[in-house]
Amino acid sequence: MNMKKGLLYIFLPLLLTFSLSEAMAQTSRQKKVEAIVNGSETLRGAVVGVMAMTADGDTLVNVDCDRMLVTASTMKLISTGTALHRLGGDYVYKTQLGYTGEVSEGKLSGDVIILGHGDPTLGSRDSIAVPSQQVFAAWKSMLYKAGIRSLGGRVIGDGGEFDGMRESPAWQFEDIGTYYGTGGTGLSYGENVIRFRVQPGATLGSPVIARQLEPRTPWLNVRYEGVTGEAGTGDQLYLYTTDFSNQAILLGTYALGKAAKTILCSNKQPELTCATEFVKYLGPAGISGGKPVGDPKGLLKEDFHLLGSTSSPALRDIARVTNYDSNNFYAETLARTLGKTLTGSACYDSSTVAVTKVLADLGLSTKYGAHIQDGSGLSRKNYVSPAFFCKYLAAMMDSPAWGDFYASIPQPGVNGTVKGNLPRLDPALRSGIRMKSGSMNGIRCYCGYYIPAEGQPVVFSVMVNNCTAKDSALKATLDRIITAIVQ
Repeated sequence: MNMKKGLLYIFLPLLLTFSLSEAMAQTSRQKKVEAIVNGSETLRGAVVGVMAMTADGDTLVNVDCDRMLVTASTMKLISTGTALHRLGGDYVYKTQLGYTGEVSEGKLSGDVIILGHGDPTLGSRDSIAVPSQQVFAAWKSMLYKAGIRSLGGRVIGDGGEFDGMRESPAWQFEDIGTYYGTGGTGLSYGENVIRFRVQPGATLGSPVIARQLEPRTPWLNVRYEGVTGEAGTGDQLYLYTTDFSNQAILLGTYALGKAAKTILCSNKQPELTCATEFVKYLGPAGISGGKPVGDPKGLLKEDFHLLGSTSSPALRDIARVTNYDSNNFYAETLARTLGKTLTGSACYDSSTVAVTKVLADLGLSTKYGAHIQDGSGLSRKNYVSPAFFCKYLAAMMDSPAWGDFYASIPQPGVNGTVKGNLPRLDPALRSGIRMKSGSMNGIRCYCGYYIPAEGQPVVFSVMVNNCTAKDSALKATLDRIITAIVQ
């Protein structure tokens, strides 16, 4: 008897048993998920798409998986993954310091220039960021080394490295004055936010009590026109501002009886803020003079004398914070950095082109299944199907950046925006899950991995749009779907 045929006869019953067992498990998953989707009052009237497959591409669950849906913050998986794949986890942003003019007897007759290259962490309070005082100390040392002890000209914050609009034109107007809708330039500072302390007035309809904390922005005239809203209505305050004017208005309501809190709003002049804070540091540090100026468009630097540069944290750390904290500002910077790197322009159109190119490098076409507008998912014009998400997540497992990408995704029950998810799931199963959440009004999505101790890794995407149920009920329902997938 032919040896190969003999082995086939011996092992064929076992192979059929394994195949039958696997098929039964897949059918069981599919039925459980379908039962939840079709039988849940929470999902009634909502648009739902679910996909789960093995890393090798075998489908485990398919519920309308080709339907393109609004992503919310699950879009950050694409911006962080493509940035890590193309730039590498060791990539750092540089911020350069230099000057124009001449130095004579310790006095600079020209300008000091802070030349940004997109670092989103400069001046940030984030734990991964280099403290601003440490950065300023390094810049001061560069001036000292050049013999500069007084400044006769300007200190210019130059943000011209990033061209185009600061915010995506696809964002809603009320979002762009908030901390989660702040735009970036080549020189950002403090994540481009201003902090205000707010509390309700004594009676319904009375003015909200508000004051600016920091950074101080004397060039900005803020009008406080918010009013005290009905008890239980929460914080509905928005700062309306633009980089075309020095006027801003804080409008909306803040609920009667609600405790005072600090709110974060968009700062449209990060270049000027950075220059101002540096000048404030230099005086007590022994370098006098200097008029702070912000230049978002950049300068001609034929006579620019470079003194040195400082560096951001590594990209792998920025990507981790982006996904753990769902940091829109970091995500937008990563996407625009790809645009600058691959096309020479950081404008939003070019950044979308760049992300699409990297996806093509990963073997993915956006012709079907993905329509990308920004890096953070704030735009409601981002549409991605669960099938595309799963193919993308599987492709990232073959990327040289896989380790850094996987480490950037939070673990339910442990950290990040999914810390409160899957509380009742067996810890042994939950420890194998990494997933990114995304939520907006009427939208909740989860995309990620289940890597069991034994067996095939699973990628999954669960997306819900147009849901009017309470967020807590929706979250619990999607936890049930994810549980059915991993069990």
